[in-house]
Amino acid sequence: ASRPMPPGRPGLLAAAWLLAAPLPSAAGLLPSRASPCRLPSSHRARVAATWYERPSDNGRRALVAGNWKLNPATAGEAQALLKLLAANQRAADAEDDPSAPEVAIFPPFPFLALALDAVRGTSIKVGAQDVSQRPGPGAFTGEVAASQLRSLGCELVLLGHSERRALHGESDALVNAKAKAAIAAGLRVVLCVGESEDEYEMALVEAVVTKQVRMGLKGLGGRDVAARVAVAYEPVWAIGTGRTASPEQAQAAHAAVRAALAGAIGAGLARQVP
Repeated sequence: ASRPMPPGRPGLLAAAWLLAAPLPSAAGLLPSRASPCRLPSSHRARVAATWYERPSDNGRRALVAGNWKLNPATAGEAQALLKLLAANQRAADAEDDPSAPEVAIFPPFPFLALALDAVRGTSIKVGAQDVSQRPGPGAFTGEVAASQLRSLGCELVLLGHSERRALHGESDALVNAKAKAAIAAGLRVVLCVGESEDEYEMALVEAVVTKQVRMGLKGLGGRDVAARVAVAYEPVWAIGTGRTASPEQAQAAHAAVRAALAGAIGAGLARQVP
């Protein structure tokens, strides 16, 4: 089964809509063991039934976000892409659909000002791919402070992405420090979590994402988390391997995330986190 595409939604936004799967409550959806690919058979029909539904009245709105990573190569290419995105979003905004997902983009630092200018007048939010844990200004060469991003007009920041963890050695403690700095400056945080291939093979998905959520949000108030944090699950083993997570695998990880949020800030506030 698949969720029908909303009529009249153009190109990129139509494709993006298909990615906006809701995260239902963890109750009753956790697998009987830590395997990422096994759910109790009694729950499989429920997963299939909920996976493609639009978000229900649970206090949260679906978020569709595009991480540009180290792309494109030039400012001219970035401007061309931004022009297309802005045109598509204006058409989508004109429909005034209250159930439409929130849309955000995360260009590289050099293109943030271009992006903010290009999407002005649309509902697209612009965020940064990283931020310093240090407050600015100061003698911290190469760092970008959350306050600087906010003053530019950015609203969000990606934290804990698997490439930052793997290539730059970012720990859960550093991710947590960055999250605190970002929220203090008025940014919203998209906290990235996910297991490596070795962790996947050892059936540690639940343990890994639970730790990343709890440590990444440690010391943050529940209301701040509910209002200013979204959690993005990405199976690291699927990046560039040709392998993809099935809906059941992703749903099991989502359930672990939802349970970790409930343990950290309470079930009521956890249901508000996208």
